[in-house]
Amino acid sequence: MASEQKTKAIILKKQPLGEADEIITVFTEDYGKLRLLGKATKKNTSKLQFALQAFSEAELTLVHSKGSMHRVIRAVPLELFATARQIPAALAFFFWAAEVLLKSTPDEQPNQHLYQTLGACLRYANTQGVNQEGLDILVIKYSLDLLRSIGLTMYIPVEKSDGAWYFSETRGGFFSDNHSDSVSVSDSTRQFLAQVDAAALPNLPQAMPALPLARALTLGFLHYQIERSINAEQFLNNPVS
Repeated sequence: MASEQKTKAIILKKQPLGEADEIITVFTEDYGKLRLLGKATKKNTSKLQFALQAFSEAELTLVHSKGSMHRVIRAVPLELFATARQIPAALAFFFWAAEVLLKSTPDEQPNQHLYQTLGACLRYANTQGVNQEGLDILVIKYSLDLLRSIGLTMYIPVEKSDGAWYFSETRGGFFSDNHSDSVSVSDSTRQFLAQVDAAALPNLPQAMPALPLARALTLGFLHYQIERSINAEQFLNNPVS
């Protein structure tokens, strides 16, 4: 007999299955990433359709029989992030963040910290509004928190020293010795990265000249760790256009 499970979930992605059904990929508070079967959810008459919009949070009731996919049978909308849907930078963040999560986490592995991190970032975008600088800071914060939640913390040297610190994407981090692909990273840039990393949403630091390099270093570290390209990264630059 199928048992019912109730959990909060952020809807990441939907794919059509036949004429009326959908495969709905979600990240849940209790079970991690799941791929759900939505029976007849493509139909306009479906009572589940409104609550299962991508870029939203809902309370889902699932049933699971041995050997079959989880199936969503009830959905109650919790947060539609209506304001953020009207902000190009916020939409760019969601599509990028969802793809990063999809490509960096296994199915059915609970990670409540990561669920809370994604939810906090979406609520920040929805209530604070996000311009290009705000988007860049949010990208840094989400990347560092996501990587930490899966055991891949970025070491950020913040102490001042007579020698320089270098960042190497091919070696995956900061080093005190130079390398063919390394870039020198100033004290102010490293300190800014550390401030974003330590900040709790919604109290992120203000943008500063170090921001573009700090974002580039963070994305370089992300690429190194997850070993996957992120197609939606193209939306992070000039999302208005």
